[in-house]
Amino acid sequence: MKYELQITCDDYKAAMRLHVTPRRRFKIVLYPLLAFLALAIFFTFKNLLAGEGRGFYMLAGGVAYLFLLFEVLLPYRWRKIYRQQKLLQKSFQYEFTADTFHTFSDYGNATLPWDKFHKWREGKNAFLVYQSDNLFHLIPKRIFESPEAQAQLRSYLTAKIGNPVT
Repeated sequence: MKYELQITCDDYKAAMRLHVTPRRRFKIVLYPLLAFLALAIFFTFKNLLAGEGRGFYMLAGGVAYLFLLFEVLLPYRWRKIYRQQKLLQKSFQYEFTADTFHTFSDYGNATLPWDKFHKWREGKNAFLVYQSDNLFHLIPKRIFESPEAQAQLRSYLTAKIGNPVT
């Protein structure tokens, strides 16, 4: 399976969003945190009705901060990093075989055995294949001509690296 591609800014942003999405085991921590947040909201509104409004402003500020962080600041940073990485914006090729992952470009080639990868993730728009916790190869799903081609890559990844990180 050989594919010609060029990573777009939208591909990169989707990959980064997938990369920072918490794994299932971290979501276990998220549920108690959400319960705590619900209690904080309850007591904040209770205090607001009692005439003490400070907590409301702190809570509103925290929610606004999280919104700005994940919907404005991080996507801005991801666009900036994409623009800085000139080689990422050039056309190149991926080739997938049962044993190896090949990359070809005008600037160099690499052949990496699947078993040298650490883990992989699958999102709605991309596969991320990790060499370490923070270094990954982005494989946009839009390059595949059919769901069967995606399934073939998924079978290589599962056979050689293991189940995806969820």
